Amino acid sequence: MPAAVRGQPAAESAPVVTVRSDIFCPFVCEAESDRPGYVIELTRAAFAHHGYQVDYQVIPYARAIEATRHGAFDAVAAVAVEDTPGFIFSHVVGLSPTVLATRKGSGFVWRGPESLEPLRLGAVIGIESWGSEVSGYIAANRDNPDRVDFSGGDEPYTMNVRKLLAGRVDVIADSGPVLTYRLMRMGVADRVEIHTVPNEVQPLMMGFSPANARSETLVRLFNDGLAQARTSGELTRILARYDLADWEP
Repeated sequence: MPAAVRGQPAAESAPVVTVRSDIFCPFVCEAESDRPGYVIELTRAAFAHHGYQVDYQVIPYARAIEATRHGAFDAVAAVAVEDTPGFIFSHVVGLSPTVLATRKGSGFVWRGPESLEPLRLGAVIGIESWGSEVSGYIAANRDNPDRVDFSGGDEPYTMNVRKLLAGRVDVIADSGPVLTYRLMRMGVADRVEIHTVPNEVQPLMMGFSPANARSETLVRLFNDGLAQARTSGELTRILARYDLADWEP
């Protein structure tokens, strides 16, 4: 062993927390990016306080949930309770208001689920957290491809925007900050109208595996690290990299 490292613990000896998600930027973004998403940066910071490393990789959301449910991974990042029943949840890591988006000039006005009936809605496999009205409509029409069209894979939300602009769907369900971020990145913000769904804001958490014996410990460590990051100002610095502010007043 070289003298420079003799007696030093190897980096790989640190305990590792495995985290998976699809791309839901700015909450969770590309794994290899210098901006992997503020929830991922926060998770790394929170666990670093306790000597843990975080292994984050992007996989399809439905697969991330199913595999984590059975203990293949420790956690899914930025989840809603409705999507991950039975998981062990951290404190809130962000808020996700539900929006609908149409092509510019569509004339669409949200007046409840009946507004969607003449249209083809773009949805995402495994997502049931759009609030009671939108999620209820999707559930009632999930087997009718003329009413609801599902996207999957690593970047289903980007796929839905492309379908919308190509005329393959008429309206898409999304998260407000996620859609705004994506439209700017794609350079198509001027081609899309965003419609707010009133009173539908979903809290997002880290969802830890119900099958892993250490999940209760990991949740406790994460929550402690989150509190430390907020107190020290580290959370504010992380959020500033994404032009965001703390979700807690």
